[in-house]
Amino acid sequence: MTAHHERLASVRITLINLIKTEWQRLGWFAVILWPLSLLTHLYIRINTYLYKHAIRSTYCANKPVIVVGNVVVGGAGKTPVVIELIKYLSASGRRVGVVSKGYGRIKASDSYTQHHILEVLEASPASSVGDEPKLIHHKTHVPVFVGDGRALTTKALIEKYPNIDIIISDDGLQHNALGRDINIVVFDNSGIGNGLLLPAGPLREPWPRFFKNAKSELVLSTNEGNAPEGFSVLRSLADFAINKLGQKLDLRDPIASRIHAIAGIARPEVFFKMLIDKGLKLSQTTLLEDHAAFVEDQSILRKGQNSTDGSNTIFLCTEKDAIKIWEFNPTVWAVPLICELDSKFTDELEEALVQLAP
Repeated sequence: MTAHHERLASVRITLINLIKTEWQRLGWFAVILWPLSLLTHLYIRINTYLYKHAIRSTYCANKPVIVVGNVVVGGAGKTPVVIELIKYLSASGRRVGVVSKGYGRIKASDSYTQHHILEVLEASPASSVGDEPKLIHHKTHVPVFVGDGRALTTKALIEKYPNIDIIISDDGLQHNALGRDINIVVFDNSGIGNGLLLPAGPLREPWPRFFKNAKSELVLSTNEGNAPEGFSVLRSLADFAINKLGQKLDLRDPIASRIHAIAGIARPEVFFKMLIDKGLKLSQTTLLEDHAAFVEDQSILRKGQNSTDGSNTIFLCTEKDAIKIWEFNPTVWAVPLICELDSKFTDELEEALVQLAP
């Protein structure tokens, strides 16, 4: 990323943050764009009608399908929930597979079929499979497939791994071409914003949802800020950072080096605040666009080495960023995100799964 590209990215991030701020209130921005949100509403109604009356087809797998998604634009912490769900289900002996669109990936012409379906492997470049799918596979080691259409991607997953017990779709709440049994809707503190549909507000569809396209629907929420009420999900940063070499850095110990925090996620400022809340003094922060690409000559990663002797700069980033940076710099430190699911939520999930049993 050149200095020119960094400036362009900074401008885009500033505009995105401005829009996100306006989406949290009923101001001039919402008033001007409200007529366009009516078109969004019309599209949603037509699309819903087509699927409800089988004018558009829905693929129903012969396995239980759980969709983890949200109703707002941008991240709400879906991927950490997916990872935690996989760990929970795997611990009970269930074999889990994951499908995802793989946002931000570069589609190669030799991907099998025209729908660019790929299996995520440990050696897969994040640029080809997407940062979030690669992170999911790296942390769980379950089969993960990415593709343009979730229905076809699910078919490909089942074809190669017919013994899979449960399929999780990372995102795709509004993707009605894939049938599902359980929806898990995730909210962070920003909630539904001003409650308006795109582009006047952040909603992809009205909330509460009027098209019940699953047998069960569960809500996971921070239950803070503007988040709707739901089962509790708590997110916190670990007390340590890790790198690809397997080394650990205890963040509770004094760090003499300068700390440069980097985040290319939907809400990078939240990551920085969580670091500061842990008592870390950040010398510099770099906000990048969500799913930002990293290359070997990335200027912000050439300004120092990762040491703790006080002579250089150490870089702290999210695991989602690290999964890309580690491809050329394995010494960068990633701070793991701890996601805790309410036991009442897992009880309800178990009840929903039992009802699916033949």
